[in-house]
Amino acid sequence: MDGFSSCSSPRAANNTAASSSTAPSSSDWEYAVFISFRGKDTRNNFTGHLYKALDRKGISTFMDDKKLRTGEEISPTLVTAIQRSRCSIIVLSENYASSKWCLEELVKILECKKTKKQRVVPIFYNVDPSHVRNQTGSFGEALARHEENLKIKKVKKWRKALTEVANLSGWHLVNRSEAELITEIVADISKSLNCALLKNVRNLVGMDSCIRELEPLLCLESSDVRMVGIWGMGGIGKTTLARAIYEQISNQFEDCCFLPNVGDLARKGEDYLEKELLWMVLKDENIDVATTSVKARFHSKKVLIVVDNVNHRSILKILAGELDWFGPQSRIIITTRDKQILTMHGVNYVYQVKKLQDDKAIELFNRYAFRNSSPTKDFVVLSHHVIAYAQGLPLALEVLGSSLCKKRKEEWECALKKLKKIPDMEIQRVLETSFDELDDDQKNIFLDIAFFFNKVDKMIVEEVLNSCGFSSISGIKTLIDKSLISVFKYELHIHDLLQDMGREIVRRTSPNEPGKRSRLWMQQDICQILEKITGTDTVEIIDLDLRGLKEIHFTTEAFAEMTKLRLLGIYDSSSGSNHSEQGEMQCKVHIPDDFKFHYDELRYLYWKNYPLTSLPSDFKSKNLVYILMPNSHVTQLWVGNKVFENLIYVNLVYSKYLTETPDFSRATNLKVLSFADCIQLCKIHSSLGDLSKLSGLNLENCINLEHFPGVSQLVSLKILILSGCSKLEKFPDISQHMPCLSMLYLDGTAITELPSSIGYATQLVLLDLKNCTRLQSLPSSISKLTLLGTLSLSGCLDLGKRQANSGNLDALPRILDRLCGLRKLEVQNCSSLRALPALPSSLELVNASNCPSLEYISPRSVFIYSGGSIFGNCFQLKKYRNKMESHLRIMATHVDKERWRSTYDQQYPNIQVPFSTVFPGRTIPDWFMHHSKGHEVDVEVAPNWYDSNFLGFTVSAVIAPKDGSIKKGWSTYCDLDSHDPDLEFKYSRVCSFTDAHTSQLEDTTIKLDHLWLAYVPSFFSSNCKKWSCIKFSFSTNRKSCIVKRCGVCPVYMEGDGSNEGFGVQTSNDNHIDDGNPSGSVLDDLHEWGLEDTTIRRSLAQARPRESVHEDVNDSVSQDTIIRSFHEAEPRGIGYSPTNSHAWYQERPWMPPNPDHYIRERNPAGGSVLDDHHEGILEDTIIRRRSLHQGYSSGIGCSPTDSHAWDQERLGRQPNLSISNSETGIWVFIIIFSFLFLAHIFLWSG
Repeated sequence: MDGFSSCSSPRAANNTAASSSTAPSSSDWEYAVFISFRGKDTRNNFTGHLYKALDRKGISTFMDDKKLRTGEEISPTLVTAIQRSRCSIIVLSENYASSKWCLEELVKILECKKTKKQRVVPIFYNVDPSHVRNQTGSFGEALARHEENLKIKKVKKWRKALTEVANLSGWHLVNRSEAELITEIVADISKSLNCALLKNVRNLVGMDSCIRELEPLLCLESSDVRMVGIWGMGGIGKTTLARAIYEQISNQFEDCCFLPNVGDLARKGEDYLEKELLWMVLKDENIDVATTSVKARFHSKKVLIVVDNVNHRSILKILAGELDWFGPQSRIIITTRDKQILTMHGVNYVYQVKKLQDDKAIELFNRYAFRNSSPTKDFVVLSHHVIAYAQGLPLALEVLGSSLCKKRKEEWECALKKLKKIPDMEIQRVLETSFDELDDDQKNIFLDIAFFFNKVDKMIVEEVLNSCGFSSISGIKTLIDKSLISVFKYELHIHDLLQDMGREIVRRTSPNEPGKRSRLWMQQDICQILEKITGTDTVEIIDLDLRGLKEIHFTTEAFAEMTKLRLLGIYDSSSGSNHSEQGEMQCKVHIPDDFKFHYDELRYLYWKNYPLTSLPSDFKSKNLVYILMPNSHVTQLWVGNKVFENLIYVNLVYSKYLTETPDFSRATNLKVLSFADCIQLCKIHSSLGDLSKLSGLNLENCINLEHFPGVSQLVSLKILILSGCSKLEKFPDISQHMPCLSMLYLDGTAITELPSSIGYATQLVLLDLKNCTRLQSLPSSISKLTLLGTLSLSGCLDLGKRQANSGNLDALPRILDRLCGLRKLEVQNCSSLRALPALPSSLELVNASNCPSLEYISPRSVFIYSGGSIFGNCFQLKKYRNKMESHLRIMATHVDKERWRSTYDQQYPNIQVPFSTVFPGRTIPDWFMHHSKGHEVDVEVAPNWYDSNFLGFTVSAVIAPKDGSIKKGWSTYCDLDSHDPDLEFKYSRVCSFTDAHTSQLEDTTIKLDHLWLAYVPSFFSSNCKKWSCIKFSFSTNRKSCIVKRCGVCPVYMEGDGSNEGFGVQTSNDNHIDDGNPSGSVLDDLHEWGLEDTTIRRSLAQARPRESVHEDVNDSVSQDTIIRSFHEAEPRGIGYSPTNSHAWYQERPWMPPNPDHYIRERNPAGGSVLDDHHEGILEDTIIRRRSLHQGYSSGIGCSPTDSHAWDQERLGRQPNLSISNSETGIWVFIIIFSFLFLAHIFLWSG
């Protein structure tokens, strides 16, 4: 790879780049081209011009500059140059053969052609190739003279070489322009070298994919001037990537150069830097920077310039100040660790180099450690440890692999043990460069993150560090820009090697006395300090994992001198993956009842399994921000009225001895309280109701809590979680002064009704009432919750019972259709529910599975505009079957065509159907003209089938259990094949339509056949007109279910009912009638508001059929597990946060991001929970399951993606734009009524 560099020493250029990670094979070549020539013939004309042209193209070329050479043997320097060149050009001029030196070069070049596969290109410069081949003319005369003076054997070797080179393809210069020939030669050499370089790039591990991702940013076909940044942490491979892309594309530019490590060059001054660039491109050592600028020399040239390792914007101002400095199609590539430099310089195209994936990391490490071989059995595990330590950083993999190569197993083990304490110094030097560029404030922020806040929510870290006096927001931004940390799902992440670098920096401040270090994390050091009482006022952070310890003693004396302690974390990562009762620590903690430590500077206190019954009696900290004590032995956190003016977060989850909450009256800034799974908690202090800044309250599974105080003063409350409070019978009234409440979890409580004041919670987006087994109805005021996105009523066994007994079917208010933001409605396992009212058009999912009493449904409960409805095991709905089928066809007219076109293009070839339904049934409906047993059906179409009235297809399949029952949900697939291999247009071939809504049956046991119906809209492709036969194939993703029958029916609009486009296909499948339709289709049209709409059924002529009774056991066992309300929907349906209990990953004591915070957006694009105060809850709200699960190793928290509101669908009303004249409407009604009566008559016949 180095051969293309314009640098005087390409190899040196590579070595100076700290982040370079070239593969070993790239060092085989030092030059791209070696030129063999007769000096007195061509040095000052043709060969000199050829050398300049190659050099200006960026092709490193060796040309011997010694004018006089004597002797028969060529020098070792020339031999090495020939051997280390990719290609040799031989300029065969009139006096070439007279030089014994030239002839020896020729022999050596041809040897390398055979042994090293080098390319050899002859140029016949004003000589006849036959003279060279046959050694006649001047060549024959020269060799004859050599035979007189030298051994015949040597001359024979020369003759053979001349004959061989004359037989190679090359160029012949006779009566043509030398300039034109040189241009052709340079282009050919460049092209051949580029092919070789492409092969070499492929040998660079992981480089192919990086180049593919970078190419669209470079956009070489564009005529504009473009600057492209390559950004990433030290050692990640920025220089290697830049050099690879440079060598691959440099032949496409007039001039090019690679400026390595300009950060070091800049120390020599601005003039030096600019002169270096001009010289490397123009090759003029006498250039005067004072009179010549980069802009003046390059503004009309198409140039490629790589500026490597930029550490200050001033460098770019000198070398590439503006785009108009360079000619059209020029490309400037900039590598840097600091993204802010690129932003400030206006670089709009930035590529972030990512760490290697595991398979590529293994490949790269094996290349250096085992010379491309695989490790032997003894080294496999050790290799994995080293690779895990490197965390995908190419520099670390190369350095460690090289250092361990050919070492014994014992040496590997020793090296790994040392790495755990002290990082490799070569890696450390590279990484520490970025740290050295930080100011003191930024250094402290980095070290705090490295020691304490890795994988912690960004806003939490900002809140705590702000309280420490740091400029956390700007500081964290700087660290991100400099690639020292990153943000992933709202968490701050730091690479393991950068974390080790930070720890090593602190260790070096006091190598032998850990008590004098600012931050402590090694268990051995901390235990030594506590035992020997050597802690000093230098200590600011203690992060103590008790894992592996049998016992430990905490004394007041040990902490006496640590007066500046800011962050304290004590936990046992071996105590289990969650904070359950079984999560007790293995280490026995000895602590006196009167234990005290300095609290004044403390900002963050985490102590898992805190052994005392309360905080120390004199505990009061004006600076304390966070208290986290999961699994504690606390009975009351503090006694009396204590001042905690900056406290914003308290978490005591799984504290099984806690009986009452403390007095919060002087902790007025509290924002989050979590007492989940405190099973003895029975008293909530009344002061809680006065916390005007409280945003989140979690009392989940407090099973002894019978009374919840009033919430009228909680004006900032956003999330309230009372899930599992099984003794709570009444939910208090909601005040008109609670404008922020957005998520209310009452699932599993004993409430019998919701207060009518629920209508005041107008910002509510999620209401969870599942498993409220005593809940009998909903208040009509619920219709005021226009932002409500998810409503879960599953498992409400008594829902509808009171109304059913009185003959009233309105268990759900009829005015639910006013909930214009509702996306998801769950009413499964509601055994008393008999009716579903009309629902809003915004719905994406209705799940009413396992409702054995459900008889009456509104059409808009079945076919919602952009989602699915599920009625698994709802056997009382069979008499509504045909009516539901008609509504599916009505729905076809309301597909948003533009939206569907976009969806189709984006999802192709696996497209989600816009809406579907599933309910009990054994047969394909009679109006499906194309039907078949099994999973496939072929449809023959006429040439005119695809006209402007075509709306799409309705598809249907009978899904049956294969071995007794289906215990998990499934996804249904409908594959479409046009059977036309000549059509190139992508829409004309095979695509797959998917319905994932049926996966919502995951916890429903299906024992009998169910009918799946869906709609596939028009494909918007004119090539569809060319189809003659279409195959529909149906399948599922579960082995436990099979497709027994399937059917297809085209849907047209505004037609006369004829079927000229489709041939009628007979079938040996006996259809089964579930009964006559109930109600008039015209009534359905009226309910839909579609009186002005006409729809053509593309059906075969109705015919009498054999009537077979459907074998449906209405009393089938409802062996069902209630599906979790919080499971994420496959299409992001509705407002459904997951019910994950995974609150931590490595750091079980950290406030969780995933289920603890949620960022939601309202239709206006702002925060639904508009919270403008600073801190961790800005634009956030506490989520479900506060601090419920941890992980066994490390420290951190694990976020899950929050669900953003789909602004486009909120409040969207049905599209009623299909219209005809009043006359047309009446004609349609009369004709349709006649056809309908005829249809009934035929059935009865």
